[in-house]
Amino acid sequence: MAARGVPRNVHTFSALMNVCIKAGQHQAALDVWRELQEAGCRPNVVTFNTLIDVYGKTGQWAEALKVLARMKEEVRHRTVITYSALISACERNGQWELALQMFGQMLREGCNPNIITYNSLITALAAGAQWERAADVFAKLQRQGCEPDVVTYTALINAY
Repeated sequence: MAARGVPRNVHTFSALMNVCIKAGQHQAALDVWRELQEAGCRPNVVTFNTLIDVYGKTGQWAEALKVLARMKEEVRHRTVITYSALISACERNGQWELALQMFGQMLREGCNPNIITYNSLITALAAGAQWERAADVFAKLQRQGCEPDVVTYTALINAY
């Protein structure tokens, strides 16, 4: 980056990690993460969210949880994106119970879920044959005034 005149800061590293993920280059995103650390850059909430996303997509859900713990120490601010990425990581890796725990933690922290959060959680519950819990989450989604989409309905149908 520096050779091309691109500043080496948390924003450029985070953006580069995100581009790597979108290109399906998950290992490259992790390499950029290591480079960020070696450069002495302090990660921000966007960096941590991106790291959670890449760990979830590479089957490393336990590493994603470690990132959450580190976030609590370093940035003290978690967002709906943080928790949606964590719940998605759990969903992708067959961890429906953990997804439900993360959802509960999210609510306790006063972070409001969005349709992406709900879709990931319902999908995780469906994969775990937890149709009653999936139906409960769907009811909660509706009470919150969140608008279900085709992903929501597909996940709910799969739960049954």
